[in-house]
Formats: sequence, structure tokens, C-alpha cells
Amino acid sequence: TLITQKLSKLNGSEGLKEKIAAAKKCSEEFSTKLKDNHAQLGIQGVTDENAKKAILKANAAGKDKGVEELEKLSGSLESLSKAAK
Repeated sequence: TLITQKLSKLNGSEGLKEKIAAAKKCSEEFSTKLKDNHAQLGIQGVTDENAKKAILKANAAGKDKGVEELEKLSGSLESLSKAAK
């Protein structure tokens, strides 16, 4: 993914390397989840409910299409950003 490519170019301290590795892992997990749910998300008639399950953090209907992985990715990128400052 683009995020993984950009993270691969970063160098830094051991602590930063750990944060980069965690962010890469989260990015791959999110991408995999979206690919695995392509049958429901990649169709022209995708339902609002399924789309929300993929990207909307505040969705009460569920987080089984990628939101959980997106939250982890967001958190790892935030942690990496703080460590890089």
C-alpha cells in the first residue's frame, strides 16, 4: 500500500523503527480486510450500512468490514507521528 511504501523510506532510532513496523502491520491488516470484503464493498450497489462498517468509526451498526483495523491504523500513525517529533 502507499502507506507501507512511504513508511519503508523512513529511518530512525530503534523506537521509531518499532512504531514504523507497527504502522506497516496495521496498514496491511486494513488493506487485507477491505480486500476480503470486496464482494460487499466493491459493488456498485454497496449498501450504506456496509460502507459505514468499513470506514465510519462512530458506526453503531458494526465494525466488521474494516473500521476496527482503520482505528488501529489511525492510532499507530498518531503514535508514529508523536515519536517522530
